[in-house]
Amino acid sequence: MNALALALVAALAFAQPAAYRGTGTVIAVDRDMGRVTIDADSVDAPKLPAVALAFIVYDQRLWSRLPKGRKLEFEFIKQGNNYVLLRVLKTP
Repeated sequence: MNALALALVAALAFAQPAAYRGTGTVIAVDRDMGRVTIDADSVDAPKLPAVALAFIVYDQRLWSRLPKGRKLEFEFIKQGNNYVLLRVLKTP
């Protein structure tokens, strides 16, 4: 295998999972557990019905944008059985 092919294989192996967009309302915040629960509207991919979902929050800068009761548009990924909140895109 040439160097370009090896680099491509390595990049695909460590690729970031696909990010999804959703909308919903923050219904619970647990900073101690690093989670926020969002009453999310349905998401076409990864085929999620409208349901309350707990998201892991790794980025500490997001907490100020996640007060209980706030409606928001957000971006997330699925890691194993968990959902990880990546960004808050809009807050009306």
